[in-house]
Amino acid sequence: MNRAHLFALALSFTAFGSEQPAQTPSAVAPTQPTITAFVYEIQGDWSAGRERLRKGQGLAEGSVIRPLLAQKAQDSRQIVSFIVLMTLDGKPLRLDCCPVNGTPPSLKVPASGQPEATLSRRIVEAAARIFNHRGEMFATTLARGAEDVSRSGIAKLMDGWLELGEGAPVFQRSGAMLLELWLWPESGAAPSDAKTRITLPLPADQTAKIKVTANLRPGLYRAQPMGATKTGLGAVGRDFYLLVNSPATYEESATYFRQCLAIASGWSNQVSPSGKEEFLRASLLDLASRLDGPGKQ
Repeated sequence: MNRAHLFALALSFTAFGSEQPAQTPSAVAPTQPTITAFVYEIQGDWSAGRERLRKGQGLAEGSVIRPLLAQKAQDSRQIVSFIVLMTLDGKPLRLDCCPVNGTPPSLKVPASGQPEATLSRRIVEAAARIFNHRGEMFATTLARGAEDVSRSGIAKLMDGWLELGEGAPVFQRSGAMLLELWLWPESGAAPSDAKTRITLPLPADQTAKIKVTANLRPGLYRAQPMGATKTGLGAVGRDFYLLVNSPATYEESATYFRQCLAIASGWSNQVSPSGKEEFLRASLLDLASRLDGPGKQ
């Protein structure tokens, strides 16, 4: 992916829910609705008015969110659909639907309560733009029946060493001996043969600094831990995103991503673990738009 494409992802679709020319909430004319939230996670059919909602769609202040159909569970404990809205302040709002004999829930999208200039607001808005355009690209891949959730993070490449940074440990032991880390330049496509293989020191689950002999450049990668399986070397655990920084860009990236981690950790159980991971991946894609690396000019 070239630099222009990544910048387009990070800067376009500011209105989130439409294909109209990009505009920030502060630039919206007084007669137009102000976007203050977006659809973060969704299962089942939900609507704002008569419009069916999709992941990443922007929501105007005052919009009323309801289940599109009167979906009913077979017993009072079962949840058959849910939606999580994310305000541009970074606050999740969750609705579950629908217990037997229960009234279908509804929620009015609130006004924005946080100044636009804050770092947290800028981070959430960047994630919203990317979710709107590439909302389905962030699903994690679980290999070999592992149950751990690898968390994406950043690293610093210096003097032939890859030092894991904010978000570390970015992978955990998966019941198998981890031997290598495979990295593919993140282009939004499926991993190709153009991968970098890095041998991991043991024990890999405690690794914070890795010697790199391959030709690795700064940029965003999709990473997959590889280990000993019954059939030989194979994928173990979940894949994750790894943003490799030069020493010159690391501190800026660390400050930004540290705030991303703080935002996600504050969501508690209102957002699923995979939903938090998706946010971290979108944030790393936004960060990568500022760096030179794989697939960029």
